Amino acid sequence: MSALPRIGLMLGDVTGIGPEISARLLAAGTFKPLARIVVIGDARVLQLGAEDAGVDLKWKNYADVDAIDWSRDEVPLVDLANIDATTEQDIHHHMRDEGCDPDDAIRDEDIISPAIIRKRLGLSQRYFAEAIHVPVATLQNWEHGRPSWTRAQGR
Repeated sequence: MSALPRIGLMLGDVTGIGPEISARLLAAGTFKPLARIVVIGDARVLQLGAEDAGVDLKWKNYADVDAIDWSRDEVPLVDLANIDATTEQDIHHHMRDEGCDPDDAIRDEDIISPAIIRKRLGLSQRYFAEAIHVPVATLQNWEHGRPSWTRAQGR
């Protein structure tokens, strides 16, 4: 019997659906009889993908593919640790670079409608609502300029 092929799974863009789809695939484990899958990417992106997918995913970090113990149950991961967390200081620096004062109050004219953002991304209301973790009805209210709460509710 020949050895199973080794396949490197890249997680994709941290802001896309690749990490979520990858986490679902890995958690299902249906690939195990077919191939040896190793995740190559940032562990924090894999964690976010698992959270978004709502799956419990166990993995073990390895320095490189040759060090992997394929007899273990955890998903092998070569953690590139290549996604840097953005700090508030970084955000303020970028805002200044773009000619904005991070200490200025947000003006109404600076706020972009969720409908504009969604349409520019080419997403349906349902998919966009899922991506930002809100009910579709809430997104529809926002897009029509209705808040999801009223002053009478004390918020």
